[in-house]
Amino acid sequence: MIHEYARDSHGEYVLRRLAEATGGRMLEVKGMDRISDALDEISEELHHQYSLGYYPENKHWDGKFRKIQVAASGEGYKVYVRKGYYANRAKAAAAATQP
Repeated sequence: MIHEYARDSHGEYVLRRLAEATGGRMLEVKGMDRISDALDEISEELHHQYSLGYYPENKHWDGKFRKIQVAASGEGYKVYVRKGYYANRAKAAAAATQP
């Protein structure tokens, strides 16, 4: 029988990779007494974030993966960005028509 609090290390790995691939991060909280600190950290981060967007010059929608690289100049900044995107016409057309 699996203990109800058993950890799945493979699941944590998958969650971390998914978060990083989509521009986020996984915040690991060790112990119920640390939840308040974690929520404070999340709140602070949400109050100091920006969203950026761009239109690629390459209009060849070939479905290939295109890498994205974003960096901040100066010290003390944290950048969380997805690794890239797939150049699919359907997604590009939908994004172009949204306000």
